[in-house]
Amino acid sequence: MNNAPADRASPINNTVGNHRVSFIGNGVKYLNKIFSGMEEAELRRVLSSNIKHYRGLRGWSQETVAEKIETSTNFLAIVENGKSWVSSLTLVKLANCFEIEVYELFRPKNAPDDKAREAVKSLMNDISVTFERSMDKISKKYLA
Repeated sequence: MNNAPADRASPINNTVGNHRVSFIGNGVKYLNKIFSGMEEAELRRVLSSNIKHYRGLRGWSQETVAEKIETSTNFLAIVENGKSWVSSLTLVKLANCFEIEVYELFRPKNAPDDKAREAVKSLMNDISVTFERSMDKISKKYLA
């Protein structure tokens, strides 16, 4: 009997068994960029690292995540060690479990999206501070 997990996928050719894998939403362009520039080993490393990261953020054990996505703890450990792929269905389950988009499981740390997000946060903070100062001046001038 074959003991290999039935949940294997190949991100390089974007297929799971005989079915085409489709990623929905704004992650498509991002994943195409990643797939075209990374080797399979690097994709596995990023995926496994991100699963560990999101699991750690919630303080969940492998057992907890495996239960939530309806797979075995052993299989999740194999994926986290970069030794196996997951199907598109399991990617969706992982994303739902962590309350993220599927493409975020493949986003390398310090990706441009993170830098852009930090820049926007900084800009919003600057705008907020400037707005508060302006409102203080207006209040003092016209309401005092």
